[in-house]
Amino acid sequence: MKHDDLLELTSEKLRWLRLPGMVEALPAVLDQAKRDNATVLATLGKLADAEKASRIKSAVNRRIQAAKFPEINTVDGFDFDFDPIRRKLRARYLA
Repeated sequence: MKHDDLLELTSEKLRWLRLPGMVEALPAVLDQAKRDNATVLATLGKLADAEKASRIKSAVNRRIQAAKFPEINTVDGFDFDFDPIRRKLRARYLA
């Protein structure tokens, strides 16, 4: 079987198992493993990390949508320049 066929078959199995983070990361992780000559266990660990990150991101997004915030504000969008004291503390807040 060709590499592309095996990749597609494996991706389909991961989709069936409901592991979308692994499906998305699979090609990149396999390419990186080939370049680094990584072990199977290290490669599986990276795939598991990708799935974990995907699930955490989905959970956060789901909670934000469920909260029905009128707008999403982040620290990056905060205006520190309106107050001299806060301007001095900008680095502390962003850290």
